[in-house]
Amino acid sequence: MRLAYRRENIKWDGPQSAKAARELRSDFDILHITKNSEKKRLDRQRKSSERWERNPRYRADVLDIYSSTCAVSGCTVLDAIDAAHVLGVGQHGEDKAENGIVLRADLHRLFDAEPPQMAIDPRSMTVHFSIECTGHFSAYEGREIRIPKGGPPSSAFAFHWKSFRKAHNA
Repeated sequence: MRLAYRRENIKWDGPQSAKAARELRSDFDILHITKNSEKKRLDRQRKSSERWERNPRYRADVLDIYSSTCAVSGCTVLDAIDAAHVLGVGQHGEDKAENGIVLRADLHRLFDAEPPQMAIDPRSMTVHFSIECTGHFSAYEGREIRIPKGGPPSSAFAFHWKSFRKAHNA
């Protein structure tokens, strides 16, 4: 709530501010972050960075195949892109280039979220986002991606696509 106050340059002063908060509530998207959901997010982030440390060769190989370019956004800033697993470790995905796709870090988080907030349709190889994300990522919604030689077959995206469709009634 204090973020809302900062955006409106209103001083937070306790009880008096509670009234203002109720009045401002409709002007802001307020996300309810619980300790549990934040812990899960941080755990996913930690595991992602640990994977790089465990197998830096995987990242290098995937970046090489994709010419260090995000398959969705076209971003080429090395500090902003990740080597994402198409089939996660939980689905017996391996640290091999043929199981990788380069995604900008924010897109990678959406791809790995539970439930997935972004997925790639294996039939059309088009990118799709959850309703919650579509407005923010409309430039990429429905965009067809091309997988370079040495990357995963389109069928590798089927498991993730099925999870996405189930979660979002698509």
